[in-house]
Amino acid sequence: MTFNIKRFLAAAGVCAVIMIPTAALATSAGFDITIGVGTQPAEPPSESPEGGGQQTNQESVFTHPGGFKADDSVKIAEGVYAGSINLGGLTPSQAREAIEEFYANARNARFSFEVSAGTVYNTTLEALGFSYDTTGVVEEAAFLGQYGLLTQRYKDLMDLKYDKVTIPITYNLDEEKLTGYIRENIASHDVASQDATITRKNGEFIITPSVTGVATDVSATAANVRAAVSEGVKIGMTVEVVSRIDEPSVTGEALQSIQTRLGGYTTNYSRSPDGRKNNIKVATGNIDGTVLMPGESFSTSETMKEREPENGYQMATEYLSGESVEAYGGGVCQVATTLYQAALRAELQIDKRYNHSMLVSYVEPSFDAAISWGYKDMVFTNNTGYPIYIAGSANGDELVFNIYGKETRPANRKITFESVIIERVTSESQTIEDPTQPVGFIEKKGNNHDACRSYLVKKVYIDGTLTDTIKFREDSYIASFETIRVGTMPVAPSEPASEPEPGTSEPVDTPTFADEPGDTGDENTTP
Repeated sequence: MTFNIKRFLAAAGVCAVIMIPTAALATSAGFDITIGVGTQPAEPPSESPEGGGQQTNQESVFTHPGGFKADDSVKIAEGVYAGSINLGGLTPSQAREAIEEFYANARNARFSFEVSAGTVYNTTLEALGFSYDTTGVVEEAAFLGQYGLLTQRYKDLMDLKYDKVTIPITYNLDEEKLTGYIRENIASHDVASQDATITRKNGEFIITPSVTGVATDVSATAANVRAAVSEGVKIGMTVEVVSRIDEPSVTGEALQSIQTRLGGYTTNYSRSPDGRKNNIKVATGNIDGTVLMPGESFSTSETMKEREPENGYQMATEYLSGESVEAYGGGVCQVATTLYQAALRAELQIDKRYNHSMLVSYVEPSFDAAISWGYKDMVFTNNTGYPIYIAGSANGDELVFNIYGKETRPANRKITFESVIIERVTSESQTIEDPTQPVGFIEKKGNNHDACRSYLVKKVYIDGTLTDTIKFREDSYIASFETIRVGTMPVAPSEPASEPEPGTSEPVDTPTFADEPGDTGDENTTP
């Protein structure tokens, strides 16, 4: 039961107040009654300095209307508690000392966080930013059953006879210190979940099992601390740490379904220059080993990483606005194209695909897939219902992608893909005469690429019989031309060489030899 002095004071301010010494309530004899009338509660009686009876001392009892000031002339009634502290029989001064001593001990006593696994983390309320407010608590305790209206005093004493009265104490915890302790000392020991992994070596899949993690719920654990303190501060408290199971997103059981090759494709790049070969190898390596869970999408461009030197890419030829230019990452479109064809044969959901501006030499029209960082991408989604594994390799001659998973398609169902050309215009070299260059001058630029319109067709066969034909979107490729610039400016005939005068000779060049390290000379070394 909680005593509220404000209720008494509000009532006392509007009625006649009867003041009766507490001792009188305990006797069977009659007692004197002092009646005060006014808008302010009557004051408790106190003995005069000479000990000659009782007098009213407003200054010693009330500091302001509605505020009671306790002194040591009385003892607090039995059964009165401040929080969990028994104040019965104590003077106000003793009560204050008891409260201060209790909370000084409680602040520095062990406060434990218990994890379900049995681990315990010990600290103190002081470290969690604990504070308390006892303003007016002793006054309420001293007032209870001692002063006030006769009827209220009688009721309070009857309540105390059968039950205790608890005066609440206001507590506070520093939120930053509380949550900071939980994060730094408890959550820092959480076990992170680990997804199962799968690799393919020597034609077989190797699976590393997943690990289930445990994560501390900082907010819920802090709420447990606040609730425990609110219920009552004790010496040596323990609260339970709230944890949640952190399940891995990929389990070994799910990866066990990856067994069958769903689709694959191979292209050749053996005649590519070294820079292009490097770029194909780097991009393929970034993709190789990728696992896609059901419903997960794959961005080819992002997985390859940005085509910059810091990511291992070198300068090589690529298409830009219908022209061939040198840029970092040239050749990665062949990687995207090869993967695109493998995804088609695995019958994955193709979300994004762009054709090149001009025809490429390594696949038929409409078989290609162009990518450009931040602009073009080839994106597909795993729609098989099971995890899939992308395996890629680039050995300097052949680029191969295979996609593995769980085969759910009927064994008697087969698919093929064909390039259908709507129109193709052959591109021929163009010769340009340049009168500013001498006869015999020749300069070649660019390459011949045919203009073309085409589309891709997917054909489905059941038991060898064509049952469905699916037409993909139409692609357009622009033409480009090789230009040959030839000089047409006539060359003036050279004048005959003059005869040397008698006794003189023409200067003769003296050859040099590369006999010192770093001296290039005219020497050519053939490996």
